[in-house]
Amino acid sequence: MISVTTLTPETVEGIFLVEQACFSTPWSLESFQNDLTNENAVYFCIEDAGKVIGYVGMWQSFGEGNINNIAVLPEYRRKGYGKLLLEYLVAYGREHNFSFLTLEVRESNQEARSLYRSVGFLEVGRRKKYYERTEDAILMTLTF
Repeated sequence: MISVTTLTPETVEGIFLVEQACFSTPWSLESFQNDLTNENAVYFCIEDAGKVIGYVGMWQSFGEGNINNIAVLPEYRRKGYGKLLLEYLVAYGREHNFSFLTLEVRESNQEARSLYRSVGFLEVGRRKKYYERTEDAILMTLTF
């Protein structure tokens, strides 16, 4: 059974495991644990029968949201879970009267760029050599 929850002491380890499975330079467990007490951190995770299979996180301030990570375990991709997580963040932004949500995405990650466009994000800029000082990041923003 699929369910969406928030970052809790019970889900933090699962989010970290997803992070490790999905990124070549994953955040530390301590980073996620620190966000448990960060009032500006907002996370949603998706679980399948109690197992965390994906998550999205952002930091909010002054009516803006900066999405820092989104990940879904490889065996659960292309089933709509990433889009569902983004829709939760968009709904959160609307409910809290945000001006916009923003994120950076690898220029080469066409699949992710397409996903972000599907929920209303537009490409608005570029950060040169943002990833490992070799690949540009595309800035994408959803304005409310």
